Amino acid sequence: MTNDSNSISNKDNQSYFKSAIKWGVATGIIMSLYLFAIDYATTSNVIALKFLKYIFLIGAIAIAIPRYINNVDRTVKFSKGISFGAYLTITSAITMVILNFIAYLTTDSLAFDKFNSYSNSGWKLLFITGGIFFEVLVFGMISTFVVLQAIKDKTKL
Repeated sequence: MTNDSNSISNKDNQSYFKSAIKWGVATGIIMSLYLFAIDYATTSNVIALKFLKYIFLIGAIAIAIPRYINNVDRTVKFSKGISFGAYLTITSAITMVILNFIAYLTTDSLAFDKFNSYSNSGWKLLFITGGIFFEVLVFGMISTFVVLQAIKDKTKL
């Protein structure tokens, strides 16, 4: 009997991680493509336009968490919602880091920049990419908390 309950629990956990990773990779790709498009289309460093990438992250969090709750696990606790958002956000940030390194290694001018600091050397690339990683992580966790507060009344968290 315990084997069946453990396998169900493991199956739920696999679905949980798989869903968060799928949403995180998709969001990281979309945010990276958005940043690459802005870098390609504009010649100046428009911080406000680059900040709009977080609309995609907020949207993914606002769609993925309720969808997971409604379709997979109707007994989601607040802490599980926070960890789902964390996995989604970390996966998104890692995807952006990988795509930035790939862009830097394969092109001569296409890589993320940050506050008028450009990726023209390995150390600057590491500095900028690390900053973007932590920025996405912090903003994603704040967004997750806000989304969970907003859906708390509609679901039983």
